[in-house]
Amino acid sequence: MAWQGAVKNDADDDGPERTAVGTSPTAAPVPDAAGPRSDLDEAGRALFRLGRLFARRSLGDLLAERTPRGVERSRAVVVQTVADGPDSPGEEVSVGTVAGRLGLDPSTASRLVAAAIRGGYLASAPSAADRRRRRLELTDAGRVLAARARDHQRATFAHVTRDWADAERDAFARLFVRFVEAGAEDLSRDRADDAPGS
Repeated sequence: MAWQGAVKNDADDDGPERTAVGTSPTAAPVPDAAGPRSDLDEAGRALFRLGRLFARRSLGDLLAERTPRGVERSRAVVVQTVADGPDSPGEEVSVGTVAGRLGLDPSTASRLVAAAIRGGYLASAPSAADRRRRRLELTDAGRVLAARARDHQRATFAHVTRDWADAERDAFARLFVRFVEAGAEDLSRDRADDAPGS
């Protein structure tokens, strides 16, 4: 699914987009592409265009211009995930938290967290609730990276919607967050269904 692409160092080319739609010989007939399109059709196309537009220049590339050293996009995403804090008061951020929020399997999340620790952006400490577990914390470098990533994202949104009315921008912001959260929940459910023993 598209959501997992958030932590990949995409190298999308400009070739034809490939989807699973209509690739099976027994698939249902595909509607005439030249026929009238609904708003939902246009929204679906826009979603795929959005992924390609922002993949042309990754967050990591832009952050590299604002930090003394290059930053991989996956590290920026992991650091922001930790910066968001625990899911509930009294809880801690762990590798499992990162895996759940980004829709990753535990081994992939562990590898990305380890890379962020080696890069000096995260620190691992014993859990206050269970000494056998580890909690994740931001280092000073991690806080700087998270702040710069947040500033860049906010500036990008503001720039793209610069000609919109304030009411339109605010409404879209709320609905877009809701849309992404729904997609993330779908991905988590899919992974849970695919897990052994489910």
